[in-house]
Amino acid sequence: MKKAAQITDGCVSNLIRIEDDAPIPEGWVEADAAVRIGDLYDGQSFTRPAAPVVPLEDAKANALAEVDAAHASYLRALLESASQEERDTWPVKVKVATAYLAGTATDAQTALIETEAAGGSIAPDDLAEKIISKDAAYHGHIGQAGALRASGRAAVKAAATHDELQAALTAFYAEALAAFQALAGG
Repeated sequence: MKKAAQITDGCVSNLIRIEDDAPIPEGWVEADAAVRIGDLYDGQSFTRPAAPVVPLEDAKANALAEVDAAHASYLRALLESASQEERDTWPVKVKVATAYLAGTATDAQTALIETEAAGGSIAPDDLAEKIISKDAAYHGHIGQAGALRASGRAAVKAAATHDELQAALTAFYAEALAAFQALAGG
């Protein structure tokens, strides 16, 4: 089978496949397998049309949306194993753990730490320290995600050309990949 292209105003407007020994229909030209509708034909060869140029401001808006999506994705990865209900308890647990370790916990706060510690077969002091340690790590990750987003958005906004924008996105994605890998490892 061979391919033939119908040309209208220098552009491939239709394609057909015909038997190898069949003549090319009048008004059509033989085309290689890679030719597609919309390709340009100059009477000698086929070429792909140039991609439409997206206005820089539109490209920047799309890039900012990509940066924001990567930021949201990082936060989802950070929180993937915790339900919203669990996350809602974190501020209370940090306050209680801090008070417990400082020796200023109320009876209710002490009961919270001791009850959860007993259920997890861990010493209350160890549980309180674990809560505070996880909270510090969590805040560090939130800061890293925020810094990643801020630097990506600043680089996108600073881009004055499509090439600069592409370079900013390439650098951002390299930084984001490193952040995701660090998150996965820690």
